[in-house]
Amino acid sequence: MVNAIVLGIAQKIRTVFNESEYSLYTENVEQGFKEPCFFVQLTSHAQKQRLGNRYKETYCFEVSYYPLEGGNKNQECLTVAEGLCEVLEYINAEGDLLRGTNLSSKITEGILHFYVEYNMFVLREEEPEVNMAEVIVYGKTYEW
Repeated sequence: MVNAIVLGIAQKIRTVFNESEYSLYTENVEQGFKEPCFFVQLTSHAQKQRLGNRYKETYCFEVSYYPLEGGNKNQECLTVAEGLCEVLEYINAEGDLLRGTNLSSKITEGILHFYVEYNMFVLREEEPEVNMAEVIVYGKTYEW
């Protein structure tokens, strides 16, 4: 599911920030990445069991934006942050509509760090229980 969410985030970013002007990375690039660019990464994942086989999963993502060298980086980062707030509120992942929560951003050393969480409930398949074949009660045998 995580890859589907990353793909959904990338597709939504592409609706506002086109591919010809902005690069988008989902894997670490040691050197040579092209600016301006976005880097999407999962920062944390939590799973909490609810009732029975129902689980709540929380995926926390960081979208980093690296502006062009020179120019007014802070102004560019603020503009991009506004755009990300609008487009990442709802994404599609494997046909499901997910709503982003806890959207926040900060700018450090000229780089925008945008944070968003996606929460969902999932049902896990339970293994079928093994029934007893027989039981002994007061020395007598009963078969089912």
